[in-house]
Amino acid sequence: MKKFTAILLSAVMLLGLCGCNAAPQETTATTETVNAGPDPKEDTVMNILMVGNSFCYYYADELVGMAAANGIRLRVSNIYYSGCTISQHYNWWKQGESNYTFITHDENGRSDVKAANLDYCLKQANWDVISLQAGSKDVLNKTVEQVLEDTRQIRAELWEYIKGHFPMSKYYWHHTWSYQLGCERYGVKYTEVSQQHARDEYSSTLAKSMCAENDLLRVPSGPAWRISKSAAR
Repeated sequence: MKKFTAILLSAVMLLGLCGCNAAPQETTATTETVNAGPDPKEDTVMNILMVGNSFCYYYADELVGMAAANGIRLRVSNIYYSGCTISQHYNWWKQGESNYTFITHDENGRSDVKAANLDYCLKQANWDVISLQAGSKDVLNKTVEQVLEDTRQIRAELWEYIKGHFPMSKYYWHHTWSYQLGCERYGVKYTEVSQQHARDEYSSTLAKSMCAENDLLRVPSGPAWRISKSAAR
């Protein structure tokens, strides 16, 4: 497990600044498989589930490859909808809405199940690691305190439901990062490095607060990516 955790934390260095690379939204009620074969043997595979949006969309296959190079077999799945907020996850769970694409990467390739709901996704494996994250619209024009207050009850209910299914899993908050320079989202254009640093500080404070309130571990993908990008210059 320690070896796996090291790989998981190292893998955040591969996270792309995906704010300006919008991942496709999937809403068609069909099943699409890409290079997928039989499921790996459950007793030797680490299962990771990420409940999120495009912040966790682009690197799952890289994480599987990194783990394989270290002799660890992973299945990494995304409960994905582009730009999805915490309140959307909560409302769609309560209403049984099938708005997600369930994307899985493992040693056999990638498989996509479109028009999936949260319960369907939770039933697909005995998840060892589960993460959640905020969306950009969760934090738009709000202080950290406002975001915490607005989402406190729904986060507690959502985590209680998920943890009820997998009490032995490890739970993480996916600490995201700011958009790249030149990117514009929801009326805000990131043109100054100071804007990125301010957003990074905001995300860090929010992530630490979320973890403290919901008894989560934190995957510091945002800081790791910023350090890796700076080192590459």
